[in-house]
Amino acid sequence: MKQYLEGPPDRFGNTKNVNLKNVTNIAFENYINRDSQEEYKIIFNFNYSVSLKNDFEKQIPDYCYFIMTDKEKYDDYVDTLNPLINEYKWIAPIINGRVSRITNPECISFISTDPRKNRVILNLNTSVSFYSNVSRKTSDFIYLDFADPTEYKDNLLYIRGQLDGEL
Repeated sequence: MKQYLEGPPDRFGNTKNVNLKNVTNIAFENYINRDSQEEYKIIFNFNYSVSLKNDFEKQIPDYCYFIMTDKEKYDDYVDTLNPLINEYKWIAPIINGRVSRITNPECISFISTDPRKNRVILNLNTSVSFYSNVSRKTSDFIYLDFADPTEYKDNLLYIRGQLDGEL
């Protein structure tokens, strides 16, 4: 598996090379853009934060998008990233709404659950902040909401099985 993955040229002709060792999770999404074209997006979320300053300072995880309209090219990137699941024991795609996501287990600090909402929360080891009257610092997290209790329980067991021996 390559450490760096070169992305497709963006609308300005620029390319990005992603260091896969710094990635906490990768989301795969397709949608209709404002020009009524189907677009495919791969979102790389990184294991470090960047600061944004508006009225207050906010920390968010850094990220990078690969956006394309060519389904075949998108499928090639997905095929290139699939070895992360096997070679590096990443948690295989969990489909959550219209987004499919693979997660690096080395970046998960702990798992929280909310059975009332059929929700699993993966708390990551990246610091972020949010503003609610005062700026608060916390860890980045991924919400995984499931349609029903059976899907919730099956996915929770799957995630725990994947992490067994990893944490």
